[in-house]
Amino acid sequence: VLMVGFLALISVATWLLRRQINQVAKAESAWRNEAAWRQALQESALVGLRARDLDGRLLFANRTFCELVGYSLEELVTQGPALDALIQPRAGNAAQRARREGYETRWRHRNGHFIDVMVFESPLVDGLGQQVGWMGSIVDVTERKRLEELERRQREVLANHARLSTLGEVASTLAHELNQPLTSIVSYSAGIAKALERKPGTDPDLVAAAQALSRHATQAGGIVHRIRSRLARREPVL
Repeated sequence: VLMVGFLALISVATWLLRRQINQVAKAESAWRNEAAWRQALQESALVGLRARDLDGRLLFANRTFCELVGYSLEELVTQGPALDALIQPRAGNAAQRARREGYETRWRHRNGHFIDVMVFESPLVDGLGQQVGWMGSIVDVTERKRLEELERRQREVLANHARLSTLGEVASTLAHELNQPLTSIVSYSAGIAKALERKPGTDPDLVAAAQALSRHATQAGGIVHRIRSRLARREPVL
């Protein structure tokens, strides 16, 4: 009886131990799968991810973040604050003022060129719900900023062209409207000068004034003619 009971007890203990081993193996497999999925998501993310402790020391960074700044994860972790000063020359006040809502700043790549980034940070908590640092998401907005600047310059160029076009239309209208009065002034002043020359006893100053009026009107007409010539539409020369 004792032997049978002992064998039964051993069998039950063996079964319980085997079940526990299977449960541990399943939990370990699930944990490994979850870790693999999490690692794959982090590495395939198109935004930079980094985790820092409350003192600002880097705990983790994904591949996108490393490519964003041009340093390996080992360099980022080992060099710490010294490397942060090179990457984030504008870090500090902006990071303290804005966390989850994000803030825009400029970082320096390893090769020296600057990149514009949008940084979003949220508290990093442990299993007990205690904050142990900050989790950041970094989006490269350099290309967007470049396109915005290009669009702004294009709008300025179009606005400048519109102003020049309007100015050209006004100048063309003025030149057209002034051409006829100036022509009349030239004709009348020349006729007055000739009439005064034929009339005996005419004051020479009057004749000189009429001739000067005709000469100046002719000069003004020449200016108007040149303006109209420059504003005239010509076929492009191929």
